Amino acid sequence: MSTNSVLAGKNSLLSQSVSGTESCEAEKYPFKREISVAHDFEKFGAGFVLHQDRLFVAWVDKYHSSTYSTAYKAGLGFGDEIISINGIVAWKFQGDVTKVYAALNSRPILSLELLENTIFTEHTLTLYADDSEGTTSSTSQFKKKRPIGLSFLEDGTIARVEPGSAAALAGLIPGQRIVRIGNRHMVGTKARNLLKKLGDSQYRSKTLEVLIVAAPGKIVNRLRSSSQAIMSEKGLKMGLNVILDNNFNVKSFVGECETAKQLAEEHF
Repeated sequence: MSTNSVLAGKNSLLSQSVSGTESCEAEKYPFKREISVAHDFEKFGAGFVLHQDRLFVAWVDKYHSSTYSTAYKAGLGFGDEIISINGIVAWKFQGDVTKVYAALNSRPILSLELLENTIFTEHTLTLYADDSEGTTSSTSQFKKKRPIGLSFLEDGTIARVEPGSAAALAGLIPGQRIVRIGNRHMVGTKARNLLKKLGDSQYRSKTLEVLIVAAPGKIVNRLRSSSQAIMSEKGLKMGLNVILDNNFNVKSFVGECETAKQLAEEHF
């Protein structure tokens, strides 16, 4: 997971930003960004989940009318954690999302403190090992396939990690859910399709490694439920993972429902 510059969000559209935290606080929040962004619209353009007094981004509207939304300009993304809005820390919202929107609509210039993707962890599965030493080598003539070593509950939550397996060496643990495999989002994907995707990755990998992004299952489930509720309200027919793969650019799917349906089926 890479840290983005405090001078720009993920989308490089910030109207203004301020310097990050210093010294020990920077160590406490290694992916913290402080953002100041103009809020010109009645609608901020994001959906949220309050989980155990923490505020997470579940959805971002890329567009508001004919221009980018405030949330998108601020560089917000799926799973980002907002520490404070205009100086109001997340726990003060007391689990009430309406108070979050009230804070967002209280000023024309918003001040946000953001922890970027901190619930997500990156894990590199080393798929092969040399027969001789058990270490990987992209040039080795003799490579031994290393078992992935993951068992899942039916809903896709990791149930067991086999000792000595690629998953164990990568640091995956029971209770996590896989959010992404390589460059494809897998939020909410069931066990059968996860195993198929992992098997395909092992077979097709040219680098002998595959990157997996995972997060605590309970938070992923809540983010997914919130996102799907918003998608239902908007009448969106494509799958959440298709939308995440396309950086919330739902406009690109207008008039392409059949293609979107096929893509959604590939993810689930």
